[in-house]
Amino acid sequence: MYTLIGSTLVTLMVFLISSNARAYTNDFSLKAGLSFSQSQFNSLEDKTDPNGEEIDRNDTNSYGVLTTYSYKWTRVTSGVESRILLGKATDLAFNLENQTIKGQGSIRTVDITPFIQYNSKTFKIPGKVQEFFTGINISPWYGYIKFGPSWMLQTIELDEFDVQSKFKSGHKLTYESVGINLSLGLEEDTPYKDMHPVFIEVSGSMYESYKVSLVDKSDSKEINILGSREAKQDIKTFSLVVTLGMTLF
Repeated sequence: MYTLIGSTLVTLMVFLISSNARAYTNDFSLKAGLSFSQSQFNSLEDKTDPNGEEIDRNDTNSYGVLTTYSYKWTRVTSGVESRILLGKATDLAFNLENQTIKGQGSIRTVDITPFIQYNSKTFKIPGKVQEFFTGINISPWYGYIKFGPSWMLQTIELDEFDVQSKFKSGHKLTYESVGINLSLGLEEDTPYKDMHPVFIEVSGSMYESYKVSLVDKSDSKEINILGSREAKQDIKTFSLVVTLGMTLF
């Protein structure tokens, strides 16, 4: 009799533990992380130049933060994420009113991506690997893939530039772009989300600009947009981003 009761209790405990293995299934979560990005811009052909000169753009390294708000089912997660990146770049070149602006300065990038995410089954770290972490309880993990359309705003502030136009040191360029984002990642599968499971992911994004604006930032109290125009294919951007983060709540 006691054996039957004991077996029943053990079965119930196993069931409860297993049911909490994804304790925040069918629940919302907020995540944040630190990101490192390397972006590469396409070469720009200045069509106003009779020689058809090509201007190459160097890679840009940026650092920033990622925030994600999502709803998680058992194997599917859906939500929206936003990334803010700051970086420096040299030998940049942009078109403005049929003229090419060359220079170096800072780039600020903000992107917003609604996404759908597919989660794998939970797996444990192989025993041989855990042997290197004696005394540390390594949680199970699961992999995921997520993707979605993305909107990006790039702000370029040139510290030094070469141009014969009305572009001034108090001006900045803002490019609006659309594209797609694809991410692969690993996340801890902790019993509860308030244990703040960590994650690491690698993302690849491709964007193409559709609008550029010239902004006067000389007056910090007022943003004055001097002009806007279509900017199809002015900037094509490919970004590779590595993010390390955790679930906040």
